[in-house]
Amino acid sequence: MTSSWLAKKYLEKWRENPEWSITDFRNKVSDDYVVRVSRSQAYNAKKKSLEIVNGKHKKQFKKIWDYTYALLRSNEGSTVKLLTDTPSIPNALPIFQRLYICIVACKRGFLAGCRPFIGVDGCFLKGPTGGQLLAAVGRDGNNQMFPIAFAVVEGETKESWAWFFKLLLEDIGIEQRWTFMSDQQKGLIPALHELLPNVEYRFCWRHLYGNICKKFKGKQLKDEMCEAAKATTVPDWKKHMNKISVINPDAHKLIEKNDPATWTRSAFSTFSQCNQLLNNMSESFNAYILESRDKPVITMAELIREALMVRFQDKREKMKNYTGRLCPNIQKQIEGLKELSNQCIPKWASDNLFEVKCHGEKNMVNLAAYTCTCRKWDLTGKLCKHAISAIFFKHEVVEDYVSHWYTVDTYMRAYEHIIYPVPSEHLWEDSGCGAVAPPLYRMQPGRPRKLRRKDPLESNKPCKVRKTGPSNSKKPVPCRVRKTGVRMSCSNCKQYGHNKKSCKAPPVRATPDAPTAARKGKLPVKRNGEGQSKNHGGENEWDRDNTMSGGSLMGNQNRVGGKISSTPGHLPFFPSLWGSQAASGSAGGSAAGGNASAPSGSHYDSSGATFGASPMNMPCIPRSSLQAKFDNALLLMY
Repeated sequence: MTSSWLAKKYLEKWRENPEWSITDFRNKVSDDYVVRVSRSQAYNAKKKSLEIVNGKHKKQFKKIWDYTYALLRSNEGSTVKLLTDTPSIPNALPIFQRLYICIVACKRGFLAGCRPFIGVDGCFLKGPTGGQLLAAVGRDGNNQMFPIAFAVVEGETKESWAWFFKLLLEDIGIEQRWTFMSDQQKGLIPALHELLPNVEYRFCWRHLYGNICKKFKGKQLKDEMCEAAKATTVPDWKKHMNKISVINPDAHKLIEKNDPATWTRSAFSTFSQCNQLLNNMSESFNAYILESRDKPVITMAELIREALMVRFQDKREKMKNYTGRLCPNIQKQIEGLKELSNQCIPKWASDNLFEVKCHGEKNMVNLAAYTCTCRKWDLTGKLCKHAISAIFFKHEVVEDYVSHWYTVDTYMRAYEHIIYPVPSEHLWEDSGCGAVAPPLYRMQPGRPRKLRRKDPLESNKPCKVRKTGPSNSKKPVPCRVRKTGVRMSCSNCKQYGHNKKSCKAPPVRATPDAPTAARKGKLPVKRNGEGQSKNHGGENEWDRDNTMSGGSLMGNQNRVGGKISSTPGHLPFFPSLWGSQAASGSAGGSAAGGNASAPSGSHYDSSGATFGASPMNMPCIPRSSLQAKFDNALLLMY
C-alpha cells in the first residue's frame, strides 16, 4: 500500500473535502483495510491527491499565458497583465514575476456605484512558490467591501507597489481625485507619491497605534488616542491630544510626528464621503479569499473570480426584493440617529439655517449646503442628529437629505455588471506565447507556515461553545489569555527580564514561616537526647524518647481519672475515642458505667470487656497536619 495508491483510491474524498484531516484519513484507511499507515505516508497521499484536484503549482505556470487569453475572451474589457523576467541563459524559459487582474465588471461597478475611497493591502501566499497578493478594495452603498483589482507579486516592495498602482490608476482614471487607506507598509506611500504627489491617504488606526504601543503602553493612553482619532472637530482633537501629553509626553511627541490628515477625522477631507479609521474592508477581502491562497496560481485566480461572480449575483438578487430608498445598513443607522435627535432642540434662524442645542452645546445646521458644524454630516453624507432634528422641525423626509452614494439605485449600478464564466482548461486556445517558468523561490527549512504572526493587539480566537447539562445548554469556554506586555520576573533573585529556569544567581532557599509550616505539618523533627523538637521546643512535633517515657506534650494531654496521661500516636487518649468511659476526678474514682481507670496493658469499653492494647503500647507514628489540628481542638476543650 503506497501513497500513490492511497491518493488515487481516496481522490473523490479529497475532492469533496480538501480540509480532511490526516488523523481522520488514517482512521478511515484503518477501518477500510485493517492496516495502519504512517503519518508521512498519509501526508504524501494527501499531497498527491490535492495535486490531481488543483493541479501542480509549478506546472500551472506553463499554462498561464493561455489562461490570461481565456479570461480576456470571456470578460472583454478586463485588464490582465503578465510580467516575466528573461534570464541571460540562452533558450531558457522566461521566469514569472507578476500578474495583475482587474475584471471589467469590477472596474465599471466601482466607477459607477462606489465612493472615491480605496483600501489597499497585501497578504502572503501559502504555496511552495511563495509570493504576495496585493488587492485594492472599495466600499459599496451598503458599506460593504467591493473588490476592484488584485495582483500576484514577488513581495511587498516599492517596485511591486508602484507597478500595481500604475495599472490600477490606468483602469480607474489617474486624473480623478482619490483617497487611499493602508497600513504603514514600507514602500507603499513612496510608490503612491511618485504617481500622485498630492493624493490623500490615510493610515489604519490599529496599525498606527500598534507602532505606538510598542514603546508606550496603557489603556488610558489607548482610549485617549482613540478619542482623538474619532474627533470630528479640531478643538475636540486638541483637547484629547492635551490629555495625551499629560499622560505620557514622550508618546505625545511620537504621535505628533504623524500628519493629522492621515489618522484623525478632524483633518479628513469631505469629498470622499467616508470617515473610515480602520482598513477593515481589505482585511475582509483577505479573509474572503483565505481558502484559495494556498492553491496554484491559476486555480487561485479562478477561485477568486468565481467567488466574485457569485457575490455579484447574490447582491443583485437580494436587493431586488428590497423596497426602501436607502440601503439596509444605512437605513438602520439613520433610524438610530432619529432616536438620538430627540435630545436636540432646533431653533429656526432662516429658511434652511438652524441653531441646534444638544447637551449644552450649539451647532449650526445648513440644510441647503448639507453641512453641520459637528462635521459628521460633512464627512459621511449620512446626516447627524442635529440635522435630523432640524429636518423634523420642517416636517420633511429625512431620507431625502442622505447622500446619493447610499441609495439603492447607486448600489444596483455597482452590481449590475456580470462577471462571465471561464471554460475549463482543456477548452483554452493556444496563445502562442510559450511556457513560463515558476518564480525563483527558496523554500525555508522546516514545515511551511500556514498562519501569519499575530499582532499583539489582535484578539484571541472567539470563545468556544460547548453543550453542558441535561438540556444541552450552550456554555462558552474561556480562551487562553495572552501574556503580551507582561514583564517576566524571576522567583529566585526577584529580578525582571528572566525566569527561574534561566537565572544565573545561586539558588535561594526561603525560610518558611514557622507557625504556617507547623499548621501544615511540614517542619522536620529533630530527635536529640534532650527530647526536644526542632521547632519551638516540641510544640509541633513530639519526640519519641520524651513521649515514651511519659513526658507531656501539647496536643497529646488528656485528663483521665484526674491524671494527665501522655498518649503518642495518631490520636490523643480520649475516652470516647478508645471505647472507654472514664470519669474525671481524683485518682481511683469510678466512671459511670465503667472502670475508674484502665489497666496498663489493656483497655475496657463501657461493659468492662477488653478490646485491645493500650495506646501507650502503640507504635510511634508521626501525626499528619489534620491530626495536629484535631489535637489542638481537644486541648482547647480542656
